[in-house]
Amino acid sequence: MNIVIVTACPSGIANSIIAAGLLEKASAELGWSAVVECHNQLSEPRLLTPEEIAAADLVVVAGADVDLARFHGKRLYQAAVTAAIPDSKKFLQTAEQAAVPYTHQAPSKETA
Repeated sequence: MNIVIVTACPSGIANSIIAAGLLEKASAELGWSAVVECHNQLSEPRLLTPEEIAAADLVVVAGADVDLARFHGKRLYQAAVTAAIPDSKKFLQTAEQAAVPYTHQAPSKETA
């Protein structure tokens, strides 16, 4: 299975980096191919390419404040970044089972 993982911590440092490493390791243990995008305060993220997203069977977002529009139509699972740390393998297995197709809703334009 090809997955893309995005981690983002509200405080922007430790949890995002820790979760990224643990999820990447857990995906390898499951025999999955993973590409990780990690948002933190220490460095600029290596953003997922449109090709990586297109090839993904599953999108896993561990964290908040992530622009999900680019994942329109993909199976997506999102949870708090801290949920991914205690048992990353179980977290990914849950993501596989609970993911649903994401539909991006453009902001509505209200007329006066």
